[in-house]
Amino acid sequence: MTEAAAGTAQTAVIIPVFNRAALIGRALDHIGAQTRPPDRLIVVDDASDDGTPDAVRQWQQREKRPFKTQLLVQETNRGAPAARNRGLAHIADCEFVCFLDSDDFVPPDFLEKTAAALAASPRTVAASTDCLIHYALATLDGVRHAEEFIHLGELAKNPWQWFFAKGAGVFSCTLFRAECVRELGGFNETLLTCDDSELFTRLANLGKWLYVPDCTVTITHGDADEHLYHKHNAYLRDWARVREDCLARFGARAHIPGKLRRKVMAHSWCLAGLQMIALERFGEAGECFRKSLAWRVSPFNRSWPLLALLPLARPAMPLLRRSGMAAIFADHFSHKKRRLLKQQTTKLPPPQSTARPAAPHNGRAAARAPAQPPEKRARKAQPHSGGRMKTAVIIPVFNRAGLIGRVLDHIGAQTRPPNRLIVVDDASDDGTPDAVRQWQQREQRPFKTQLLVQETNRGAPAARNRGLAHIGDCGLVYFLDSDDFPPPDFIEKTAAALAASPRAVAASTDRLMRYALKTPDGVDHMEELIRQCELAENPWQWFFTEGAGVASCTLFRAEPVRQLGGFNETLPTGHDSELFTRLANLGEWLHIPDCAVTFTAGDAHDKLHRKHKDYLRTWACIREDCLDRFGAREHIPAKLRRRVMGNLWCLAGLQMIALERFGEAGECFRRSLAWRVSPFNRAWPLLALPPLARPAMPLLRRSGLAASFADHFSGQKKQLLKQQRSRRREPQQGHRRGQQWGN
Repeated sequence: MTEAAAGTAQTAVIIPVFNRAALIGRALDHIGAQTRPPDRLIVVDDASDDGTPDAVRQWQQREKRPFKTQLLVQETNRGAPAARNRGLAHIADCEFVCFLDSDDFVPPDFLEKTAAALAASPRTVAASTDCLIHYALATLDGVRHAEEFIHLGELAKNPWQWFFAKGAGVFSCTLFRAECVRELGGFNETLLTCDDSELFTRLANLGKWLYVPDCTVTITHGDADEHLYHKHNAYLRDWARVREDCLARFGARAHIPGKLRRKVMAHSWCLAGLQMIALERFGEAGECFRKSLAWRVSPFNRSWPLLALLPLARPAMPLLRRSGMAAIFADHFSHKKRRLLKQQTTKLPPPQSTARPAAPHNGRAAARAPAQPPEKRARKAQPHSGGRMKTAVIIPVFNRAGLIGRVLDHIGAQTRPPNRLIVVDDASDDGTPDAVRQWQQREQRPFKTQLLVQETNRGAPAARNRGLAHIGDCGLVYFLDSDDFPPPDFIEKTAAALAASPRAVAASTDRLMRYALKTPDGVDHMEELIRQCELAENPWQWFFTEGAGVASCTLFRAEPVRQLGGFNETLPTGHDSELFTRLANLGEWLHIPDCAVTFTAGDAHDKLHRKHKDYLRTWACIREDCLDRFGAREHIPAKLRRRVMGNLWCLAGLQMIALERFGEAGECFRRSLAWRVSPFNRAWPLLALPPLARPAMPLLRRSGLAASFADHFSGQKKQLLKQQRSRRREPQQGHRRGQQWGN
């Protein structure tokens, strides 16, 4: 189809609605503001009883739009699939159709961009954009609003796998080819849920699925629950059945790896079984657990212990009802609750308290200091000096001759230049000091640049501490890694925030992570935007669950860092997480939006940090120290503490097996069980693995499996796996979206 034909292709928007009188006008306003208005707008009211049809008629009379607006009213509430199908029957002359939910809002260029993409690709069936999901969470302090950015680039690459693993939820951010939707008969009205996943999976068999970047649709939950959809208690079981149909009858099996199929289906049936227990339908629960085991016969399948405990659930249910635990268990599996838990947005803010625990000084003396009770460790956060404080930038570097000039250029381009720039070379052997000197001679900057060269390689903590000792009277300090690049306004915004908040000890921005992944077609460059507003709300919990990695996007007050003795040079890894946890005890942590720092992996491995193979065990030990000695325990929920520590010690044990250190592996597994005595702890079956691994190791080495197992726990491999599993996120405005970027 040519561009001229694209302009003449008619587009329809169908909005099913139920009891949204206060919200439907806003959704209609967004359609009316499109740069390419639709030819037909059809609102299907699903037997609302709050005056929603009257609100639509008032909008029609008030807004004189160039397109035809039609209101269809159903006599009985039949659900979203029936409402969409009725609207679909009234657009016979339209080529494109968008099914927009009544509580979602499209940007002005949505129809223009998606219609142009479909017109330019005649073999495509749909074009999707990104979406920004808003949640309203009830917390102890009231209602808290959270958001999550969903990047749909992977949907276009493999729609079968997306709908199988992620579910659907892409109505409002997708423009469909109407002929293809009609060919499949529209939505299945007999399904209580997952009608979208089923239809979209079948739709993917008819053509390609496009992704349109830079056009984000805002998805909300409106001002009420989603009444349009039929509510039913056993939705998890229906989800599992629909996924099995997609595999068996709709051609999805050929596009989804076997390992992913088994994992998703086993987990789906296991969760469905737990939901059946919450509904006290024990026979159906047992059937769900048996189906879970049929999909994934593995010691990691949670259905093994649950199937054995199922006979005990029926006699225990009266006691659970009297104690209130049954209601809590059932509420856990409500649709809204499960979605919020899945998105990890239920983290509560730190307890409001005027007393914060003070951390001991760093170094060997701190390691020997016994833990003190909270009442003896408590101290009030002292206000720090504000005003126009001097700023120092410390850059530790090792073997980055080809990259250090680019980092220095970013510092020189700051709208508020630093007062001092200190580069600490950690015994590089590739001419990095010469590259720094050449930059000093070439670039005449208004700030003082100092190069410190260490005779031996001592690692990042020692390099940062040496630079900290040379900042003189600077009140602010910025520890920048040699492969990260701040935006031009980074120092200006973070310094202004610290000056305005005298009790704050640090100010962090967001991170834009860049990865280079090896694929069969070459190297694939990916981006991921990590929002760090949760860090400001509860820094103890952030560093406990996420680790650190925030030095390059944080401006610190120099006085608190000196007070704690700087970075612990005795730790081979995790020194930043330990210092920042103690730093959180001295004051507040700020978050600065719209100022993301670009993090890269540089042009080589990060040789500045000391390499060690048992880093997971070190991380676990540091986290235990943060809980027991540095005051983090009272800011982190007990359930989260047990889960993180149990999983981390379990992974440390697997790493010890990869290193053929079987005695230490057993100790790690036992510490995992001590943290989380639960049938879901993976350490139970693994505890029997170390005695069997020793005699089997020669065979594993000859077959090459031992090397693969050890490589799985390398730092670079773990980072790439984490990036592949993560979802792209974006703040409200002004940030770059997660997307592919060129070489």
